[in-house]
Amino acid sequence: MDIRGSLAVVSAAVALVGVGLIAPAAQAQPQSSSAVVSPMTSVSCGGHSTNEPTISEWSSNAQAVYTLQCMLNRSLLHTTVTVDGSFGPSTLSAVKRFQYCDYLTVDGIVGPQTWGDLVFWAGSDNWVDNPCR
Repeated sequence: MDIRGSLAVVSAAVALVGVGLIAPAAQAQPQSSSAVVSPMTSVSCGGHSTNEPTISEWSSNAQAVYTLQCMLNRSLLHTTVTVDGSFGPSTLSAVKRFQYCDYLTVDGIVGPQTWGDLVFWAGSDNWVDNPCR
């Protein structure tokens, strides 16, 4: 099985687990730019950690954004997002690039699927954007 096939299997497994863990809460929560859904697994990166809440542009959850920015820097080749806890235009651009390169829905929202794949790629020896060069 090639790397894309392996990635597809891992991504599908993460998606199934993630949906099973938060689907009821996600249905009960209204959508907004700083919506917080039930926490999933705690993750950390560069001394920052979060419980993976759903976040998007202008989110006020600085701790989650710190972790997101650190993971984007570890996942995307030729990308340096300032790790400042502010989900502004450069972070949004990096999120969308990550989603595009990882064959996810490109919406700029960091939910269970994006978090799961970020955890995978941030811990990998490879870059997610190899097919995006």
